[in-house]
Amino acid sequence: MYDFKNTIASNVPNNPQQSIAGFPVGIIVIEDNMHLLPGNVANAQSFNFPVLYEVLEGVKADQVMGGDANIGERVIAGGQKLIKRGARVVLGACGSFANYQKQTAAELCVPTFLTVMMQVPWILPSLKPDQKIGVIAAVASALTPKVFDQSGITDPDRLVIDEAIKLESFMKMANCDASFDPKQLASDMTQLAKKMVDNCPEIAVILLQCSDMPPFAAAIQDGVQLPVFDMTSIVEWAARAAMRRPCNCI
Repeated sequence: MYDFKNTIASNVPNNPQQSIAGFPVGIIVIEDNMHLLPGNVANAQSFNFPVLYEVLEGVKADQVMGGDANIGERVIAGGQKLIKRGARVVLGACGSFANYQKQTAAELCVPTFLTVMMQVPWILPSLKPDQKIGVIAAVASALTPKVFDQSGITDPDRLVIDEAIKLESFMKMANCDASFDPKQLASDMTQLAKKMVDNCPEIAVILLQCSDMPPFAAAIQDGVQLPVFDMTSIVEWAARAAMRRPCNCI
């Protein structure tokens, strides 16, 4: 017999326009053609719970990275579509969605986490005053003062930033090159992280700014022996809040 008692609340429609249920987590993604490995935020197999995606057709990474003002309304519309389909939290699958965090959160009626950089203000208070966060970005220039402001980062001096775009293996992944080797990129990113920590021993944690990097988080952690945060950390955290299950004692 079906156990109604243990049915999660997210299976109950919460707005009059909702025609499907069971997808309390909604993720906005850009239109891209690249290798989407398990672990990538845009790969549904990265999560052990259902996620719903909304692709912003025609929106490319360079537009989002540049903070194209015309994209803001597209992001909001994407979030609204996810909410109508049952999403109780909305997230972004590109670190540069940070450019639209405040604008989107002000318009959507559910908690909205568009960028991994929102983790920085959570992490810094957990560290000693002289410790830093090592940030591996896809492109370092994407981490602008606007991104810091949108993400609530008031002390960017405590960030040590490097970029993966200089890695041939990363560009092969981004360009969907047939010769792309995930193991090579895992090794290259691990070496990148190790150099960051060697050059700055004050780094206490690593944060992966790009949503394409989580598949390599375990390899990086094995190399530097430090906590590694990425966008899947936020997705999983938000999903737990959106899909509370009753305790067995109730």
